[in-house]
Amino acid sequence: MAEPLYRLIMDFAWRPPTADVVLAAGLVFAFSEPGFDPYHHASGTLWAAAGALAAAAVAWRRAFPLTVWLVSTAGAVLVLVTRHGPDWAGLSPLVLMPAALVGLYSLASRTGRRTGQLAMAATGIALECGLLTHNSRLETVGTTAALVLAVWAIGESTRARSSALEADRAARGARSAADERARIARELHDIVAHHVSVISLQAGTARLLAESGAPPDASLLAGIETASRQAMTELRHALGVIKHTPDGAAPRPGLARLAELTAGCGVTVSVDGIAGTLPASADLTAYRVIQEGLTNVLRHSAATGATVTLRRHPDSLHVTVADDGPARAAQLRPHRAGGGGQGLAGLRERVAAQHGTFQAGPRSGAAGFEIHAEIPVPV
Repeated sequence: MAEPLYRLIMDFAWRPPTADVVLAAGLVFAFSEPGFDPYHHASGTLWAAAGALAAAAVAWRRAFPLTVWLVSTAGAVLVLVTRHGPDWAGLSPLVLMPAALVGLYSLASRTGRRTGQLAMAATGIALECGLLTHNSRLETVGTTAALVLAVWAIGESTRARSSALEADRAARGARSAADERARIARELHDIVAHHVSVISLQAGTARLLAESGAPPDASLLAGIETASRQAMTELRHALGVIKHTPDGAAPRPGLARLAELTAGCGVTVSVDGIAGTLPASADLTAYRVIQEGLTNVLRHSAATGATVTLRRHPDSLHVTVADDGPARAAQLRPHRAGGGGQGLAGLRERVAAQHGTFQAGPRSGAAGFEIHAEIPVPV
């Protein structure tokens, strides 16, 4: 951490931004024109060089705003106090101040409000005192005070605007992080809930067979093995996406894997209709709707079968998962640690994120339960 910070400081120190270099050169030129002209002053070359050096410091105003403010203000006061010559009684002292004003702006725009106010007061007092060490016109004194106040106000406005933008970026970042956490939570829930429900149902059936004295059916054990492998494959993919290192051996879930999903879910599933070509986000959402619908059947229904209906419209895909069985007895439901699940609520959020609609409830005019999602498909 220390080395990158050191490099950043050195980068600013040896290579200040081009715009600030140009600004510093302009201030040096503005000061040097009257400063080195014998007609305008009789203060000496060292006096002029000191003022030019104070103006040149402005090139590093972004990296070291406090130091630049101190150097430029001290330089301005020095040349004001030590000036002498035939033309210093008029407005010409104002050419000695721009570097100090730029230093004040840089400090006010990059530090807190309190620091900016103190810098404004210090700059105003210092410059006015420097002016009043010689005969100066009233308009010069008034103009200096007005310039100091105006420069501070501009710097404070810039600081406040930057702070507001930073706060807005932070708020957007927090919202994005929260949305991403919710998306990951839904994704992991959909993966784990489905496969664990399948494993739990098949393991429970195998246990009942074993308790009755009959050997567990090999197909049940094979189903547990298949569901476990599928869960691990999808978890690897999900974690790979989170780490931005997707596993090529773990294909992204989608309707292309619908046959694999329905074959190993623990109930007989019939599929009616085709979805056609879908964008990746809509494809994954449709897959999760079906997966959660079948999980819901395993958890809550005594039905031995379910129907998945796909209806493709020009601008949307309608997905329905329905069963015709009565509710499963509580003692036969797969165990869920922590009580009621959030599957349907999470699914509703997932579909809403695609600007779709979602309904779930008892089937109208028939026994069983049904979930239905309308997922928009861009034309």
